[in-house]
Amino acid sequence: MNKVCKCISILVKDAVSRKAGVTIGIDGYIGVEWKVLISRLEESFKELQLDFELLDVANFYKPSDYIENIIKPFLTYDPHFGQIFEGEIEMFLRGEELKERIEQGRKNSKVLVCFGCGAVNRFTADLYDVVFYVDVTKEVAGRRVLDGLINNLGDRGKTRSREYSGKRLYYVDFPVLDRHKRKVLKRMDFYLDGNNTENLIMLPKDVYKKLLLILSEHPLRLKPIYLEGVWGGQWLKEIRKLPKSMKNCAWSYEVMAPYQSLFVKLENIILNLPFLNLLWEYPDRIMGKFEAYERIGGNFPIRVNYDDSMGGGDMAIQVHGNLSYLKENFNEPIGQNESYYIVATGPGSKVYLGLRDEADVEEFRKAVIEAETKGIPFDHNRYVNSIQSKEGDLFLIPAGTVHASGYNQVVLEISDTTDLYTFHLYDYLRPDLNGKLRPIHSYHAFRVLDTTKRASWVSKHLKVTPKP
Repeated sequence: MNKVCKCISILVKDAVSRKAGVTIGIDGYIGVEWKVLISRLEESFKELQLDFELLDVANFYKPSDYIENIIKPFLTYDPHFGQIFEGEIEMFLRGEELKERIEQGRKNSKVLVCFGCGAVNRFTADLYDVVFYVDVTKEVAGRRVLDGLINNLGDRGKTRSREYSGKRLYYVDFPVLDRHKRKVLKRMDFYLDGNNTENLIMLPKDVYKKLLLILSEHPLRLKPIYLEGVWGGQWLKEIRKLPKSMKNCAWSYEVMAPYQSLFVKLENIILNLPFLNLLWEYPDRIMGKFEAYERIGGNFPIRVNYDDSMGGGDMAIQVHGNLSYLKENFNEPIGQNESYYIVATGPGSKVYLGLRDEADVEEFRKAVIEAETKGIPFDHNRYVNSIQSKEGDLFLIPAGTVHASGYNQVVLEISDTTDLYTFHLYDYLRPDLNGKLRPIHSYHAFRVLDTTKRASWVSKHLKVTPKP
């Protein structure tokens, strides 16, 4: 970090030698450890005897209660889910006041540094002589916020539950800051990788842009994201040599574009670059011509992940919504159709797919609701069809089809990017890894359940032979 801060200080001192007053904007993504960064930068400025003033944009956010009132309808819409907020960061800022303060500071200081999430906004962007953008991946940002190290956007010291912070991140903070970042990346002069605060990496804009161009011309592998789960197995943990401290590995996300990054080796440094940065810059090079690109929010539309229940348990009996349902209820731009390719199996492996031919849906609904509200178990096999699985099998899972991966197998999912809306119908009354009973979502589940997808139809249309 010290090297980067010294480099910034030298750049600023050089600018001061050519101009009476210099105004610097340092913007960044949620998750940046601003206190550490700015304190080191302050030390470097003092070493070069620069006359400077620091302006923290956090002091120009509207009151937390005001922000909460704006976003509350998007977070309290549903106990488990929310709606994606489409506002801009300027809605959270006292933009005119910040602009006036910067203009005043430019008259009184040789160097004015305005820093923080949203520093370079539509009120202030034209006031800066040099703009830096400090980036972190969503994986790092999420971990820092959920661990209580960083507040949600515009939140000032309030204690929030982990559940609330995560919901706020997904439905508000990430969408707002993604839109903001796309604008600032066009305006910036220098790009900083802030994932490791003690080892900042800085690139001039032309080098950053050249790097993206080179990446767009080569095959890529995204950094996998490994997650534990109550039904997780041991196969991936062994194959990928994951840490022994992990209880299991239920999911390995190989392509989950909104959250993943690329490790890029540049001589003796390794840059951790959010994949969306590359996708936003060169969507046609990454995906080819895709007319719906902007309609799906500038995301990669396909998700690829492994589900490992080898030596673990059954997934929850579940169902997903189609695009119209997810758009209407959660403002999502992508539906949730899935597929299972069976990679490996053990004794007793199977896939749950569709309703049994003779299943009584109203009786099923009653059993689900009693399990959800009264904790009464039931035999899901009375209602849900299952198919013995073997390596190489392929199962299609259109939205609305009840399904689950059974225990003792490894599944490769190739699906729509959306994965949040897994509406549980039955989860065996088991607690999650946090000790809390796993939720059931009967309201949404039965609204999206396609009761025509039954065993006879499934066997003809959804168990298919992969093409070579």
